[in-house]
Amino acid sequence: MESHDEERLMYKNLQFGNTSNVAHNVKDLNTALKRIELCGSFFRTRPKMIWEFGELGYDYSINRCEDGTISNNCRLDKKPIKWDYASVVNRKRVYDILAL
Repeated sequence: MESHDEERLMYKNLQFGNTSNVAHNVKDLNTALKRIELCGSFFRTRPKMIWEFGELGYDYSINRCEDGTISNNCRLDKKPIKWDYASVVNRKRVYDILAL
């Protein structure tokens, strides 16, 4: 999936995903989570290293500043801890699939 210096896939899905097909709008949370599941199935063929809540579809930019803005200068800033993602059914499904 993403490496330590790449933008998070879930963030890319929600910010830049294709919306031309109403039935498969990648900016839709559930569709974006399905994409993460699919990526995870390919990712399993390689050694695993999943970054900060990626197994739950973490959708905050790697460049998120503590004030909520996005800047390349904030790459190492603290990011929100999203333990509540584990209680979202579709996010938990991604976790369960990646945990196999």
